[in-house]
Order: sequence, then C-alpha cells, then structure tokens
Amino acid sequence: MAEPVKAYTYALNITRKHGTMIAVGIPREPVPIYVVHIIIRNITIKGSLIGDVECARRMVKFVVDHGIQGEIKCYTLEEAADNLIKDFNRPDMKGKLVVNVSA
Repeated sequence: MAEPVKAYTYALNITRKHGTMIAVGIPREPVPIYVVHIIIRNITIKGSLIGDVECARRMVKFVVDHGIQGEIKCYTLEEAADNLIKDFNRPDMKGKLVVNVSA
C-alpha cells in the first residue's frame, strides 16, 4: 500500500465520531475513501492548501504534545542536481526535501 493511502486510511481510522479530518497534503495518486467511514461515523473531510490560523495553532500544539517530528533532508545546490531527484523518486521517500541556497 502506498504511503499516502496508508496515511489517509490511518487518519480516517483515528478520527472520532462526528469529527473532522483535514487533508493538507496532495498525494501523487488517487486515495480511496470508504464512504462507510463518512456516513456511519459522521466524519467530515475538508481540504485546504493553507489552513486558517486557528487550525495551524491546533496542529502545532498537537505535534508538540505528541512529540511528532518531520523528516527533512537538506541539499546544497551542488548536491541537489544529482541527489534530490533520485531521492524524490525513491518509493520509500518520506518527508520534505529542501535545497538550501544559502549554504
């Protein structure tokens, strides 16, 4: 199962009854959403490229409270030409790939 599918499935499974799941990432492939989750558990799914300020505050608090850490891999401009694209296309790629132009 592709990582985005796992992530969306997990998010739906942990969303409480009458809760709201907010999708902020854009997966490369379609993600199946089983209508039974939405109807039986009365779940709302919202999508946004940028959440509102209050949503961002709640997400940051949740991340801090639960010790969640993102995976970030940094490249210099020289490294990016060869390595970033290879890493981006790896099937196990997670997190963010960043080019540090000031390094």
